[in-house]
Amino acid sequence: MATLKFERREDGPKGRAARNQSVANLRGVYVGRSVMHSPHYLQSADFRFAQGDRVVGAAEVFPAWSPADRLVVIAPDPAADLVRTAGLVLAWTQRFYDRPAARAAGFYDYPGHYVVGGEAGAEPRVVGPSGEAWWSGAWCRLDVWPSIRHIVADPDPLQLLGAALMLEPTVLVWPARLPVPASMALPPNLDDRNARRLLRARLRAVWRYGDEALDASVGWALEWGGGAAQLTREALDRLGDVPRADGGLYAFLERVEPDRFLGLA
Repeated sequence: MATLKFERREDGPKGRAARNQSVANLRGVYVGRSVMHSPHYLQSADFRFAQGDRVVGAAEVFPAWSPADRLVVIAPDPAADLVRTAGLVLAWTQRFYDRPAARAAGFYDYPGHYVVGGEAGAEPRVVGPSGEAWWSGAWCRLDVWPSIRHIVADPDPLQLLGAALMLEPTVLVWPARLPVPASMALPPNLDDRNARRLLRARLRAVWRYGDEALDASVGWALEWGGGAAQLTREALDRLGDVPRADGGLYAFLERVEPDRFLGLA
């Protein structure tokens, strides 16, 4: 596996001042053009994907990316899973804003990103528009915004897959530690096979994420730094006492064919 290293930034007041200056420098590109916060932080160079000795950027890993994509992140533990998925979410966010339309005067839009956070005993439901989950502020910092894009569901896989059906994703991000359920929570007028076919009709890609390397032949190690790392740590600050990386931020991803994931192959 290739070694990925970003320059580690100093903690404490000096480190924060340096990070703030770095973000201020990036703001110069967007002044007067963007009211969204993340374009002022993110650059394509913040993200490095490694597969063996091959190291590439997000554009090569996600060649079919579209600004119209609906990215749905399944986060049974919405605090710990933020750490695991922030790099992927921010890589997609960076691509959303790094295009001519998003740099035009008067542009106002957010990427179509959603999160399903685990809540014991909850049937799938939208948190907003008037409420928030305890973790909403942290995910908003990643531009998974507003809270109408935050869903809670019992962390049982059948409830989580049912929530995914509700959101009609084009890209589904699923935790590798959870099995794909043999059935899902459904309304009485929809059977499981047709529900999977309906989900598949819109689903273009499935990505599994985990703490350890997945299938080396198709998996990727993702490391993120720079403004993306700063945004991640600002999101974590809103969660309080959760595990956080010392130095670099890492995740492991594996693409799975939708038909195989859904058991339709």
